[in-house]
Amino acid sequence: MPSLKLLRGRINDHPVYAAVQRQSALGVFAARHVFAVWDFMSLLKRLQQELTCVIVPWTAPANPAAARLINEIVLGEESDETPTGFLSHYELYRRAMDEIGAPTVWIDDFLRRLQRGEPVSTALGNCGAPEAVVQFVETTFSILTEGSVHEIAAVFTLSREDLVPDMFVRVTTECAMFRGDYPHFFYYLDRHIEIDSGSHGPLAHRLLADLCGDNAERWQQAESAACRALTARLRLWDGVLAAIQDPTTELARPGQEAGRAPVLVPI
Repeated sequence: MPSLKLLRGRINDHPVYAAVQRQSALGVFAARHVFAVWDFMSLLKRLQQELTCVIVPWTAPANPAAARLINEIVLGEESDETPTGFLSHYELYRRAMDEIGAPTVWIDDFLRRLQRGEPVSTALGNCGAPEAVVQFVETTFSILTEGSVHEIAAVFTLSREDLVPDMFVRVTTECAMFRGDYPHFFYYLDRHIEIDSGSHGPLAHRLLADLCGDNAERWQQAESAACRALTARLRLWDGVLAAIQDPTTELARPGQEAGRAPVLVPI
């Protein structure tokens, strides 16, 4: 597997950013990227489950410093103060998709299925999301279900919080012509550049360092998990770029169960 540094470089230099210079291309990007926005919250909430007490009766967390770090991040990600009130960052992004005119059928159908009790893997398979999206979310949930807490923290830190500012700077630069048209989208990007580089990223690094300590084996496992997640991100960006270049390569198929007709998604 390529190194952490190499994978991060390939993601930061990916041609997908230069490809989102049309409204239709930005819609293709957002329709797929929203799944990364959504599954980030599952990474965060799993860390909250592991490092704080979220059950009744309450007991004190074993590591109060780690609990404080993760709770501080949860506050901002799940209930941030925005110009339109308190919102999770997922809800903010979903509003931005409506603003852009990005297709929402995949993510909306996926979340409806989860609310009805379908497992994540089943909902992914049935909602019609593109293969690159399915692989990305399945990689995240594989790590969530099989990984140790320090591996999950590594994915959270090294493939999300520490990576996002550079990626989003690229997006805001390449899409600068849309800034006046899509205020929710740019608020989302600008907000993450600000808090992930200035607050959440450093907090996540402190958390990871606390969990791994001087244990070389844990650091090796952490890097391996992060590389898996970064490889999935790279494949996601490859899928987005392919869809922008040839929209006929991916058609959504939500509700393929018997008795339901395929739904063609405008991209």
